[in-house]
Amino acid sequence: MTLAIDIGSGASPLSGVLLGRGVDDVAVLDISASALAMARTSLGERAAHVQWIRADLRT
Repeated sequence: MTLAIDIGSGASPLSGVLLGRGVDDVAVLDISASALAMARTSLGERAAHVQWIRADLRT
């Protein structure tokens, strides 16, 4: 099993790239709910395979 955590991802397409390369467990973390929503929308059905986390690591 391969795990990847994308910290500070914003609306980056990296989660889709990771899924496409066979990463089994993808977590995306960002402080911005709107950026996470854009990334989730861009993945379509594949978004169900990503753990979406809204958090601020500075606190």
